[in-house]
Amino acid sequence: MTETTQSRPLPSQKVMTAIWMLLGAAICLEVLATLVQQSMFFDGGIYAALARNLAEGRGSMWAPHFSETLFPVFAEHPPLMIWLQAIGFGVFGDTIAVEKGFLLITYVLSAILLFHVWMRLNRDDLSMQRAFPFALLLTLISGRVNWTFVNGMLENLVTVFSLAAVLLLLVAYERPSPMSIAGRLAMMIGVGLAVSLSLLTKGPVGLFPLAAPAIYWLVVRRPNFLTMVIDSLVILSVISLFMLTLYSFDASREAVNRYLEILLFSSLNGERGHNGGGSWNVIRKLLIANGYSFAIVTLAALAM
Repeated sequence: MTETTQSRPLPSQKVMTAIWMLLGAAICLEVLATLVQQSMFFDGGIYAALARNLAEGRGSMWAPHFSETLFPVFAEHPPLMIWLQAIGFGVFGDTIAVEKGFLLITYVLSAILLFHVWMRLNRDDLSMQRAFPFALLLTLISGRVNWTFVNGMLENLVTVFSLAAVLLLLVAYERPSPMSIAGRLAMMIGVGLAVSLSLLTKGPVGLFPLAAPAIYWLVVRRPNFLTMVIDSLVILSVISLFMLTLYSFDASREAVNRYLEILLFSSLNGERGHNGGGSWNVIRKLLIANGYSFAIVTLAALAM
């Protein structure tokens, strides 16, 4: 524990109680109140319908089916989340409780994983550990976060796998006693598998945990540079092996080729997904999504 940590006063019990109450209110207002409604964003409804059709034998694992006219073979995204929801529909039948329950599970898992990530990142700072509900509150009120969790978006599952990947990395780099080479290798394989599942949920956007080892090294200078590079190569090798395995089977190879042709390459070529505004539009969206959290963090920093 550092001298700075020892001298920093802990928040009072009244302050902590108030923060937990604010967090509870935010969860009720931003997540639960919308989650219990029988409505969902268009994309989330499509994913749920694809899963229900798959559970009823329409379409297949690698070629989900929506309707004869719209998405007879769905190739807009990888199918992992559709598979998982299809299991729910197969067990519980055609009920909206399946898709709503799935969203609630991903939210709870994300909160638990975020809690453990926060605790490990601040293991030497008790006051920061106790501030976790405030961190979760800031995350929740970011506009796109709560909206995503109640509207059945693929990002829900991507968040779970990405946080799991980061947590495994933090476990591997735990102090004060470093993990053995074999243990760290096992953790890196786990990170690679988590990123691979994220890829199987929403494509290349699931790759961003690959940056975690380098960011961790840049911030805390641990482990040494060579170890960080080797760990990154192990993670990348696991992902590559996962993709090569998928490509070795006819059905999954056809699904990957459809996805690359219909969505990924056309998006990279600017043929779809462009809504105008250029880079200024991106900045505007970032400010809208994170403006509340940024303002609260700024005020909190100024008050300290």
